[in-house]
Amino acid sequence: MNEETFANAGLAVGWLGTVIGALVVLVGLTITGKTAYELSQMEQTHGTAIEYQRGIEGMSGSWPHVSYIVDGREYVTSAHVYHDEGFRSGVREGDKVLIHYWKDAPAIAKVGLFHELWFVPILVTSVGIVALAIATILRLTQRRQENSSEIG
Repeated sequence: MNEETFANAGLAVGWLGTVIGALVVLVGLTITGKTAYELSQMEQTHGTAIEYQRGIEGMSGSWPHVSYIVDGREYVTSAHVYHDEGFRSGVREGDKVLIHYWKDAPAIAKVGLFHELWFVPILVTSVGIVALAIATILRLTQRRQENSSEIG
């Protein structure tokens, strides 16, 4: 493989990384916007953590279940945060937790924990930003190498 082919391949990888990174950032920002919009439209109440649902047999994890009441009717939802010895959700049985629910469908709810609501949007957006940064560094490095080879 000659130097020109190698340079073109590096440039292509840089641009591909830029496109992929930008798309991933766009997806992350879309998820963030969707979450923010949903929270702005949902009603709020407080619920009580009632138990932990055990995970798969042989694994130590569990998920908190939260009971809440809307218009005199009790509902139970589950936080989608994994709880084990290494990562605590911060919710213990009996704790009060903010619940976001749809007025027309109170059974559809989100537990108002920061990591429950924002972990995925932050993660996806961050991965896209890192991909963009790496792609930019690759492209700038490639461009500098091209410029130095033209000079020398």
